[in-house]
Amino acid sequence: MENVKAVSAVCRKHGISLYFDACRFAENSYFIKTREAGYESKTPKEIAQEMFRYGDGCSMSAKKDGMANIGGFLCTNDDVLAQQEKNLLILTEGYPTYGGLAGRDLEAVAVGLQEALHEDYLKYRIASTAYLGNHIAEHGCPSCSRPAVTRFTLMRAPSCRTFD
Repeated sequence: MENVKAVSAVCRKHGISLYFDACRFAENSYFIKTREAGYESKTPKEIAQEMFRYGDGCSMSAKKDGMANIGGFLCTNDDVLAQQEKNLLILTEGYPTYGGLAGRDLEAVAVGLQEALHEDYLKYRIASTAYLGNHIAEHGCPSCSRPAVTRFTLMRAPSCRTFD
């Protein structure tokens, strides 16, 4: 969470919107719970809610943590941008009420978002990833030294600048 807070502060200082790549939001919440002081007693859901409060929105492929076979979403707290996105959605995907997805797929995303935050599931998922990463390392295959990492994407436009 400290990284999220620091990136958010830099963005606010420079007037840049912060959008998260939320495809691994549940795992990131679990890592914060297990690795950062002060979060041990919080649920992954509470941590995710706090994390998203530091941003302006997110995008997510729901085929990952959302446990759905299709779909995704884009979220923003900017009403003007949301209206522009809705207008573009109508031209490219369908109406905002369904986004081109069947009702069963929307329900799968909604249920999956909740289930992805169950702590027993996260323990299993992280342990499986660590097992694979450690097994690969034991056999001398090059890989990341830490199999599971927190990933956030900072998106901004139009010019690139360096920040202090």
